[in-house]
Amino acid sequence: MEEAQKQGRQERGRLQGCLKGLRLGHKCFLLFRDFQDQKAAHAQCRERGGSLAMPADQAQMEALSRYLKASLAPYNWPVWLGIHDRRAEGLYLFENNQRVSFFAWHRALPLGGPGAAPTPGGPGHPALGPDQPNGGEQENCVAQASDDGSWWDHDCGRRFYYICEFPH
Repeated sequence: MEEAQKQGRQERGRLQGCLKGLRLGHKCFLLFRDFQDQKAAHAQCRERGGSLAMPADQAQMEALSRYLKASLAPYNWPVWLGIHDRRAEGLYLFENNQRVSFFAWHRALPLGGPGAAPTPGGPGHPALGPDQPNGGEQENCVAQASDDGSWWDHDCGRRFYYICEFPH
């Protein structure tokens, strides 16, 4: 009986993800506006029959970025992905233990000057945040910014929204 209930929850989760979320190839993605640490977010996605989102290439990343921006605009919320470097610093793995080969790390804008790209607010104003990843062994989980789609490394215990992926 308990196994049947678990399978029912997983099937409902997959259906909900594909009906309400973003369909992309053989995957569906659904944003959850529920603050969870990375471990709890992972468990919630598994309970629903999915996993935390694991964008495999630039096309998936750009589609996720558009989906998150449209869902959360005009605000910028970090959203947990299924990516971490808990096993070895700098070795980023998906939840399924495959190596991440595509990255979308946040890069700070130059501070103006000859030939530099403009910064928010104009030359001489500080850039938005440091280059990522920058947390060393203290920040082992990856979240995506909802405004520009960039990745940031964070302490896995922080509580953010999360996005699950489901097989389609």
